[in-house]
Amino acid sequence: MRIKGLFWILTALLLSVLAIITYHAFYTESVSLFFLVEGLVLLTVLYLSVFYRRIIKPLHIIGNGMELLKEQDFSSRLSRVGQKEADRIVDIFNKMMEQLKNERLHLREQNHFLDLLINASPMGVIMLNLDKEVLSVNPAARKMLGISSLPDIVGKRLSELIHLWRQSWSRSPCMIRRQFA
Repeated sequence: MRIKGLFWILTALLLSVLAIITYHAFYTESVSLFFLVEGLVLLTVLYLSVFYRRIIKPLHIIGNGMELLKEQDFSSRLSRVGQKEADRIVDIFNKMMEQLKNERLHLREQNHFLDLLINASPMGVIMLNLDKEVLSVNPAARKMLGISSLPDIVGKRLSELIHLWRQSWSRSPCMIRRQFA
C-alpha cells in the first residue's frame, strides 16, 4: 500500500477515536473534559496537516521526478520543498538528471562525428544490426557495389543481398575476393 493511503487510514483512525472520546465527553456533561477533547481534536488535525505537507507532499514530488526519468525527460528539474532530507534527494536527483543529459549530448556528438567520418571515408562501410539487416551504407560502399538508391537495401537481410553483390563484383574491373559464410 502506498504511503498516502496509509496516511489517510491513520487520519481516519485517529479522528474516529477522537470522535468516540468527544461523544463520551459530551454525554458525561463534563465541560472541561469536552473542551480538552475538542482541543485535542484541533491539535491532531493541525498535526496531520503539517505531517502531510512534510512527508507526503515531498514523496509526491519525488514520484513525479521518477515519472520524468521513466519518460527520459532529462531537461526537467525538481524544485526544493524546504525540508532538509527531501531537499537532499531532490538535489541528488537534479544532479543525476544533469549528468544524464550531458552524457546523452556527448553520445549524440560522438555518433554525429562518427557518421560524418564514415560518410567521408573512401572505404566502403556497411552497418548491420544484430539480425544482419542493413542499417546504413556509406557513399563509398554504394559506389563499390553499384547501388544507386539507398532505400533499396536498407532493412534487407545481408543474405538476400549477397547474390546481387557477387554479380556486381564479377562485372567490376577490380578483383575483389571475399568469402561469405
